[in-house]
Amino acid sequence: MAEKKWRKRGLGNRALAPETLMMGFGFDPMLSEGSLKPPLFQTSTFVFPSAQAGKDFFATMQGRRKLGPDEEPGLVYSRFNNPNLEVLEDRLALWDEAEASLAFASGMAAISTCLWAYLRPGDVVLQSQPIYGGTETLIHSILPEFGVRQVGFEVEGGVAAMRAAARDAQAAGRVAAIYIETPANPTNGLVDIAEARRISDALATDGKRPPVIVDNTMLGPIYCTPLAHGADLVVTSLTKYVGGHSDLIGGGASGTKAMLAPVRRMRSTLGTMCDPHTAWLLLRSLETLKLRMTASAAGARKVAEFLRGHGYPARAQTNADSDVLQIPLILWAGLGELSRIGELVLNPFVGPRFKSVVLTTDLPLEVDRPIDFGLQKFCGHCMKCARECPCDAIPFGDKVMFNGYEMWKPDVERCTRYRVTNPHGSACGRCMKTCPYNHEGLLAHRLFLWAAIHLPWARGWIVRFDDRIGNGSINPAKTWWTDLEIVDGKVVAPRGTNRRELAPGKPVKAQEIAYYPAAAMPQANAKDAMPVDRKAALAVRLETPAAARARRF
Repeated sequence: MAEKKWRKRGLGNRALAPETLMMGFGFDPMLSEGSLKPPLFQTSTFVFPSAQAGKDFFATMQGRRKLGPDEEPGLVYSRFNNPNLEVLEDRLALWDEAEASLAFASGMAAISTCLWAYLRPGDVVLQSQPIYGGTETLIHSILPEFGVRQVGFEVEGGVAAMRAAARDAQAAGRVAAIYIETPANPTNGLVDIAEARRISDALATDGKRPPVIVDNTMLGPIYCTPLAHGADLVVTSLTKYVGGHSDLIGGGASGTKAMLAPVRRMRSTLGTMCDPHTAWLLLRSLETLKLRMTASAAGARKVAEFLRGHGYPARAQTNADSDVLQIPLILWAGLGELSRIGELVLNPFVGPRFKSVVLTTDLPLEVDRPIDFGLQKFCGHCMKCARECPCDAIPFGDKVMFNGYEMWKPDVERCTRYRVTNPHGSACGRCMKTCPYNHEGLLAHRLFLWAAIHLPWARGWIVRFDDRIGNGSINPAKTWWTDLEIVDGKVVAPRGTNRRELAPGKPVKAQEIAYYPAAAMPQANAKDAMPVDRKAALAVRLETPAAARARRF
């Protein structure tokens, strides 16, 4: 087929860069009344020149007819094709350095359609781990219901782990797809795409090998072109970097026309294509993709150079590898106070579930002073979280000295056991749901919050009034309990849930709290699980704040 003038990739003998081609590639203004930019074709159906033309168009879409020389596929129905969709796909193929591309309603629509196109009952998927949560649900929970199994390998294990997993997958059945995500979400672990292709070649049977499908969302087409490294299909969530404006949901898949043929057929059947308006928005986004991604990389580079230029080391402290205790640092940074709930920092303006990140550095910084908004005295009046705790893990009593800090110390082992091993405790969070300080920020809530901070005499009254108006009671529109359960790979109604009403009449009684001080904790850098000695923990007696002050002075 002769090259159409609107699909020319060069000027004379000079190849044009994708960012230049984004301005007009794939679109002929003369087919749209001379419009410089592609109009929005917000239509479901297209008019045929004749009944025969309509018959031919449908036959082409269904694979029963091949296009003639210089013939373009006709417009039929927006589930099959649409001008906005076709221009978008032409331009996506440029960025991915692919022969062709397909656009989808979301990243997961692209991923699931590709997998559905190549997998059949009894097949096995060889996959990297970790992967995006939606993909993990599809491969681990949905596909097994259709007889598709998975064998995974940890990306940190490198090529050896991938090869070992390939052997296990081959032993389990026909390996029909190799699915990798690199860099991995959220660890940024890297997978060797070329090695995945070599494994695919080794797994070939009867001249057919499993396609190597690569999720390229984390880097995007500017910084990685998986097809050039041996991938057969590259899938991308266009919602992220490509869309770039947080105003759309979309996905893409690129590869050869032959590899995309079963995916296109599956997309036309399932209806997972991108809608015309989203495609039109993505055309806008593609024009600035290179500018936006290079600018973000340049900004990050400048920050790193700035810190290095000052000669100060810096380190992120994470749950996986930390040399500090985050809660004391958060308290000293003035981000909140410890509540009766225990090892949980509460801020009156963002609630108890705010997320914190700790970065330690030798760079001299001016730090905030610890905050005091009256929470300690308020919690002294209020025992609502302790009363409503279904497993009595929150103490009714006074504060204790734990690892050098004055706090109400919960029974964390009892709390964890209830939430993890008891279906009635799944996704509990009852303490935070009923906390008078943890509301939605409505005007009425802000008035009571102001009074709790500034009017000490009102705190006891606010606690009683919070119960009176039913804060923390069941709200069917805002459930805090888990109302679905997966049993034997099927989603069913759970046997028990954490759905419960307030219990204002529950008696206050002394509890036995198990304490696990530093000496009872696993050794630093321990990798294996460590059994707990609850009997010994119940025997621990902690010092009171008053005794600690008397001893100090």
